[in-house]
Amino acid sequence: MANKLSVSQLNNYIKGVVDDELFLQKIYIYGEVYEFSYSNGFTYITLKEEDCYIHCVKYSLLEKVEIGSMITLFGSVTFYRKTGKVSFSILSMQKTGEGQQYAEFLKLKETLKKEGLFDNKTKLPKFIKTVGIITSSTGAVIHDFISVLFESHPYIDVKLFQTKVQGENADVEICNALRLADSIKFDVLVIARGGGSGADLDCFNSESVVRCIHELSSPTISAIGHETDNTLCDLASTVRAGTPSIAAGIISDVNSTIIDKFNKTCKEMTIAIDKKSSDILSKLMLTISNLSQSSQKINNYYSKYCERFVFNGIEILNNKLITKQLQVEKIINSSSDSVQDKINLLDKSVSLSLAKLDAQNPAKLLSSGYAKVTKDGKTITKANQLNISDKFDLYFEDGKKKGIIVEN
Repeated sequence: MANKLSVSQLNNYIKGVVDDELFLQKIYIYGEVYEFSYSNGFTYITLKEEDCYIHCVKYSLLEKVEIGSMITLFGSVTFYRKTGKVSFSILSMQKTGEGQQYAEFLKLKETLKKEGLFDNKTKLPKFIKTVGIITSSTGAVIHDFISVLFESHPYIDVKLFQTKVQGENADVEICNALRLADSIKFDVLVIARGGGSGADLDCFNSESVVRCIHELSSPTISAIGHETDNTLCDLASTVRAGTPSIAAGIISDVNSTIIDKFNKTCKEMTIAIDKKSSDILSKLMLTISNLSQSSQKINNYYSKYCERFVFNGIEILNNKLITKQLQVEKIINSSSDSVQDKINLLDKSVSLSLAKLDAQNPAKLLSSGYAKVTKDGKTITKANQLNISDKFDLYFEDGKKKGIIVEN
């Protein structure tokens, strides 16, 4: 019958085997540095050779080494029973050169750079309304992205394109999702993935993904891993964001810039309109005042000449003045921008008319030594209209006299 063990029993047994195996104690291992970091006074290193990895830890600080370096570590294999993970406990470290995988990465990077795949990127639009995000539907990435984006811009339409973000054929799925999203025409595409080991990010360093991004018509934001992670996908994209949340922040900033500019313009326009309205109102009030003065002036002229015009034809002249006054009153009720021009023209016309009337005023002619002759209420303009014994009236400036024809 097969043995039946609990998790703790199994992990305790494995730990005992590892600890007792002398072959795994105080040995040298070598490989390429794939990851290197510090945390809480400890040094963490991931060594890689082809498709194999081993996590190593030194319970103190070691000299920093570059990713891709070849190193040799001295220490022992350990098994942490609580998590069931194998690691290598480092006692010392020695640099031995540059790793092959890192050298291949640098070579690919240089080749793609020379081809221009990191240049001529499509720029982000000035305002973003639609976003296509290429990532896994599971995990916190999509939730964090939408939470940050919708906090200030909930009107943006976000569509998820599900894809693997690590493992076998992940690069193929990523390219398919990118091409599909690009065919729908979004304002921007976001390629996103949360943190992980260097191996987890391998698909974002693939040549196929870089070439796919370069062929897209849509601008792209690369939000891969942590802020310290750098991939070829970052270099090929329009913008590199340290994390998916930072990518959401970049989009928010783009829209906030144009919205702030719009609000500023609206405020400036409001101020300008208020000032213009005030100027127009002041001008209108001045125009109305001028109109009132002109109207009063015309009324004065009207009254003056009504008193002086005592001969035939005065009614016609009076009607002209009344018509002029009605025109003025009509203009006063108008708020047209050309009110002042009309008043000026009318005022000039009235002045000319009054001047003509004044020149033709009979009273003025009488004051120059002329007299008006009438017979039976009819004006006499020619001598042959009067015969011997005809009676007539003479009108002078200061009064009226009667006369009679005594001879031709």
